[in-house]
Amino acid sequence: MTLPLVMGHEIAGRVAALGPETKGVAVGEAKVV
Repeated sequence: MTLPLVMGHEIAGRVAALGPETKGVAVGEAKVV
């Protein structure tokens, strides 16, 4: 699969920035929502 890929309501992409209290994710990680 080539990211970003948007099919219907699914959203895929890479984390670009984090908030001050973000946990469990890092900038650059690929995620699907």
